[in-house]
Amino acid sequence: MAFFEARLSLADHAPDTVYQRAQIKTYQALGELLAETLADMRPKQPAKPPK
Repeated sequence: MAFFEARLSLADHAPDTVYQRAQIKTYQALGELLAETLADMRPKQPAKPPK
């Protein structure tokens, strides 16, 4: 996640070229997918039984 955030912060200041804009979109999409994958891999907390 830190890698994607670092790349975005470097490219996000002034995307001058089509390549830089595409790179920003790519890193945003990859970061979102990685976050979703990590969230799915986390162990689920069992529901607490009612008292």
